[in-house]
Amino acid sequence: MPPYGKYPIAHRRMVVALCWIGRSMSSSLEDRIRLLTDRAIAAKTQSELDAILPELKGAIRDYVRYLRAIAVETVPEAFGTQSKTAA
Repeated sequence: MPPYGKYPIAHRRMVVALCWIGRSMSSSLEDRIRLLTDRAIAAKTQSELDAILPELKGAIRDYVRYLRAIAVETVPEAFGTQSKTAA
């Protein structure tokens, strides 16, 4: 497989497995972000927007945490950690 930066990309099966496991979590987080974004765009008043934005920021923060966890599992050497699957 071609390298990704200076780190090799994980084996295809591992990436597929991680995507399969995380698919429902990823989808629900993405759906939540989409819904909150739509609500923020549709907000008619500043107070409506002020109520939605903290929730949207929290959803984005959760999604970033999720993506970081996937990255650590996929390329543990890049983060100075060992994969949970490595013995």
